[in-house]
Formats: sequence, C-alpha cells, structure tokens
Amino acid sequence: MPGDTRALQSEGNGVYRAPDDGVALSRVRSGEDNAGTLVQGYSEASNVSLSDELVNLMMYQRAYAANARLVQVGDELMSIANGLKR
Repeated sequence: MPGDTRALQSEGNGVYRAPDDGVALSRVRSGEDNAGTLVQGYSEASNVSLSDELVNLMMYQRAYAANARLVQVGDELMSIANGLKR
C-alpha cells in the first residue's frame, strides 16, 4: 500500500529507512493528494496542559507532606506511650 508507514524500518532515535524491496516511493507537493500542509511558525500541539500538571504536582506535594506529618505524629505518640509504660 503506497504511503503505508508500516513499510518503513526503524533505525532508532526517530529515524526510519525505506526498505530496498521494491516499495514504490512518491513525491507530492504539500496540500496535494492528501499530503497535508506545512505552516511556518507552528509546532506540534502538545496533549499535556502545563498548568493542570503543575496544579496536580502541588496537590501531590501537599498530600505527601500531610502524610509525612501524620507518620511523624504517630511516631511521637508511640514514643510517649512507650515512655509511660516504663
């Protein structure tokens, strides 16, 4: 099938090579024959929202700090209980 990306062989690091087994390659102009278009100054849109990820990171950090404090308080209470026992 022409244009089938499965016909490409991965060389690693995002580099692909066309096999020499007779796969027909063709050149087309941008925007013709379903080839897509190139637009200067645009980059690939990310599917990650930076602000959402930073907010989530802050929430995880606060939850971790709260849990660490609970462990510390529990340790102090156990220390007090062991001291009363003696």
